[in-house]
Amino acid sequence: MAAAPPGAAATELQSREDAQLVDGLRTRDEAAFAELMRMYGVGMLRVARMYMSSRAVAEEVVQDAWLGVVVYIASLAAEPLATVQALSAPA
Repeated sequence: MAAAPPGAAATELQSREDAQLVDGLRTRDEAAFAELMRMYGVGMLRVARMYMSSRAVAEEVVQDAWLGVVVYIASLAAEPLATVQALSAPA
């Protein structure tokens, strides 16, 4: 059996933690959203700041991005129900 590459366990752990946070967003867990903002908010602002003319505009861009994340996650939570309903509808 081949050994896992260095860092593979950490990457898998991070992936599991991210998946748990996304599940938390699906259930509207404010703590999950706060944790995602803690983990990624500063980096997002740093990138936005490189492209925007002011910090205020960069903050608005990041806020819009977070809103997009929340809306998308909410659509994923609703999607399985819509799929089941579509599949069970009479032809």
